[in-house]
Amino acid sequence: MRKRACVSRVRGSSRESQAVAAAGPVVQQHDVAGPKRTGCHPRKPTIRREMQKATARWAGRKVKFTIESGSGHSAVSDEPPVLGEDDGMRPTEMVLGALGACTGINAVLLLKKFKQSYHSLDVEVQGEQQDDWPHAFTSIEIRFVIGWEQGFIPDSELVDKALDLACNRYCPVDATLTHGTQISHVRVDA
Repeated sequence: MRKRACVSRVRGSSRESQAVAAAGPVVQQHDVAGPKRTGCHPRKPTIRREMQKATARWAGRKVKFTIESGSGHSAVSDEPPVLGEDDGMRPTEMVLGALGACTGINAVLLLKKFKQSYHSLDVEVQGEQQDDWPHAFTSIEIRFVIGWEQGFIPDSELVDKALDLACNRYCPVDATLTHGTQISHVRVDA
């Protein structure tokens, strides 16, 4: 009789449970630090099924916005002078950053799963934009700059597989940008 792997699912906003949720089926409990479960139950889905939410709230000055996530985190978005005061990333930089973080999280988890010993990973994301409004991205390139542990020789096939899966299988940001999504808007008077 084959035993099932135990994977804990911790409610709340701990970074460990978010890493498991972001990675989906790529991560086992022993790959993520944190409390271990004593009982072994069948694995529950790790990707959140409820709708994700973020609120961009105008800061009351020029074009600065504070973005608050449903998970309780925040970031600042702004534009350079004359429009703004340059107090945060541009919204388009946030899109590129979200893509880099999402693919990077999955790359870290997959490289570890495939036993590829690295000590650093930078995910550089660059996007070309249209010259005219709305200045939509026309192409985006993701570069994974990996620092390998001293003396370790990476398996090119496994590394390429990990990076391909990180982008094309497990990253919802990449899937949204690549395949698009329906966006609608409504007005609500406060």
